[in-house]
Amino acid sequence: MYQAIHAPSHRFVAVKNIKIFEKEKRSQMLNELKALIDSPTVPGLVAFLGAFYIPEIGEISLVLEYMNGGSLADILQRGCPMPENVLARLLVDVLRGLRYLHEERRMVHRDIKPANILLDLNGGAKVSDFGISKYVDNTLAVCATFVGTVTYMSPERVDSQPYAFAADIWSLGLAILECATGHFPYTGFHGPVELMIMVTGDPPPLPEPGVLSPPLHDFLAQCLRKDPAQRPTAAQLLEHPFLRAACSREDASQYIHRFSYADKRLQEQAMSFIAHMYTVLEKSIDRIGAMYDPDAVLTLGSTAVRGQDRIGRALKKQFKSICGNDKAICSVLCVDCQPVGATGFLAVVQVSLSPEYAPSIVFKFQDTVVIKNVDAQMRLVNHIQQQLS
Repeated sequence: MYQAIHAPSHRFVAVKNIKIFEKEKRSQMLNELKALIDSPTVPGLVAFLGAFYIPEIGEISLVLEYMNGGSLADILQRGCPMPENVLARLLVDVLRGLRYLHEERRMVHRDIKPANILLDLNGGAKVSDFGISKYVDNTLAVCATFVGTVTYMSPERVDSQPYAFAADIWSLGLAILECATGHFPYTGFHGPVELMIMVTGDPPPLPEPGVLSPPLHDFLAQCLRKDPAQRPTAAQLLEHPFLRAACSREDASQYIHRFSYADKRLQEQAMSFIAHMYTVLEKSIDRIGAMYDPDAVLTLGSTAVRGQDRIGRALKKQFKSICGNDKAICSVLCVDCQPVGATGFLAVVQVSLSPEYAPSIVFKFQDTVVIKNVDAQMRLVNHIQQQLS
């Protein structure tokens, strides 16, 4: 069964799954997540909406605020430098989030990188994955392909020295420099040892004067000071002259829209919602009714019922007729998900259901479901199920 920390609402959310097998480390992470979930919503930080633990596979699932504009990493994939006024606009949000994280939570993020700076289509930016990275091994040996944290580590971290909030400032500076130039600042290395030598031994990888505007060059030079004691804090950087170049949020929104794959992301969220639906059916069917719209209709064979409570009771009755009071094995065999209108999706799902005590007994169904997003909430509005065998 799930051990719920907080029950998320069924609006558009992002789910991040982390496998942690060490009991002590897992318990510590769950306790810290409770504090994060109970924290106020903070500008510049992606909100934690809930989490649950699946003991059978040692996995913690985090339910996060959904950012519909992707990340800085998505924009970098196009290989084009970002306009400085857009970077300044996004930095205001990011630095506010880091200031709260450092001053109020007394927390070092440890994994600032373009993939963890998420965007929304209204022109905002937020930092994600804080409070998570210290539970995941990010050593050079594990990250031998340089995909992930190691490429943005500060010199003191690479050198295995004590580090604090200034390590995040270095990582932020490196990420912003990458966005400003369109490519990763360190080039030409041929292995982890060579990269480590470059980060710890070479001067900061700043471009030649004139490549960037003097205010941005100075901003980055302060972030990328080799001595962490000389780097400014997030609060001090919020006063930097470069941020005066920030464009309006409307202009930033237009820029993010140019690089957004909103339709694809909405479809991914619909698919994630479907997968969650069958996980709930398998593990905690008492919660299944809450995934439907209050006026939703469920048709099972020749019987149709309307409303969350009646749908929940009908599905529980059907579940018990197959599995009794035992657990179930629920497998999604195939899914075809297509957009309907501006905010809806039609999905045809083939699924099998077996009692855990008799996995050889298999019942197959075809479910046709309509999912709609209304006021940032995703719910089932129509569900027709036909038994195939």
